[in-house]
Amino acid sequence: MGRRRIHGSTAGTLSVDERLLDALESLYGPFDDRRNLDALAEGLETLHKGLTGHRSRFMRRPYLRDPKLLRAYASYVVCAQAPKLGPVLDRLKFSNTRPLRVLELGCGPGTGVAAVGLWAQDQGLEIEHLATDRVPEALEASQRLADALDLKGVTTVQVDLSSPLARQIGRQDRFDLVLCMNVLNELPMERFSLLIREFAHWLQPDGHLVAIEPAAKEPARHVLELRELFISRGWFVHAPCPHQEACPAFEQEDDWCHDSWAFDRPEFMANVDRRVGTRRESLKATWFIFSQVEPSIVTGPRRGRVVSDRFEEKGRTHARVCTSDGIVNLELQKRDRSESNQDFRDIHRYDLIEFDETETVGRRERLQPTSRCERLNEEQ
Repeated sequence: MGRRRIHGSTAGTLSVDERLLDALESLYGPFDDRRNLDALAEGLETLHKGLTGHRSRFMRRPYLRDPKLLRAYASYVVCAQAPKLGPVLDRLKFSNTRPLRVLELGCGPGTGVAAVGLWAQDQGLEIEHLATDRVPEALEASQRLADALDLKGVTTVQVDLSSPLARQIGRQDRFDLVLCMNVLNELPMERFSLLIREFAHWLQPDGHLVAIEPAAKEPARHVLELRELFISRGWFVHAPCPHQEACPAFEQEDDWCHDSWAFDRPEFMANVDRRVGTRRESLKATWFIFSQVEPSIVTGPRRGRVVSDRFEEKGRTHARVCTSDGIVNLELQKRDRSESNQDFRDIHRYDLIEFDETETVGRRERLQPTSRCERLNEEQ
């Protein structure tokens, strides 16, 4: 099936952990069975149309209570979502002196449970994972997946995020990590005023909130609005934003921000894609790491996050870069290439870079032969 146990290669390619594939086959049947693939394709097509078409109407009912949709989500969609978490968690560092306490909101059929559990296992971390969802069938599927992966310390509880969490969770623990995957974009903005206070209550003072949400324009802009609300309430965004200023994506009505990774999809996903007409060869997400602890102030060259693809045109390379001064259209002319700016020729979307000595030319900032441009390693 072309399985590889990686979170990402040096080229940024993600794949599905073979341990997850084995567990899913043990729960939902062999992925090389034609009838199983046909059923997955039928369920995925319904999910795809509902979540990308008449989304608000589709979301009115708990679609994971439908056995066919739950099966498609718990296999295909879990494999498309779980690999995204590794590159985000790699930016954090947790102590191994005690179990890592995780609160997950909207766990679905086990995406975060599997992704965090396998990541922690590879990091040598013990974990206590409280997974919550409003759909009992999703909680049952999540627990079954945890058991199939032999992940210890996973418990589940039914929670409706439209109501305050304290009485529903029923415990007073503070968590090192609050995880939200594809859930915050579904909540109305008026819910977040209270929810942010609840996050502050549930997190350790130095804990982190990780949100990984859809990359499509409408849900992504909704989560970008949430970013603004967090900052206005005294929180800090540790990644991906290189600053705490207002999000420059809102300077234009049709702009938004998302990450993208190349994806080495397993064979069963390629077979389902052929049946449905999709082509999932990359994974995308709008994601944030929030904390109540202010990041260390970095002095020196300007920092920026690449928020577009890298464009190669005759005689130049260019990309959009988000900085504390707003969006910069940064370019490098072929004639200006040098050893000090060569990193710019290999940048990818969401790389964090440092650069200096630019010349403003029209609406662009141009790197000079003497400019330094460096891609930064963000893994702890």
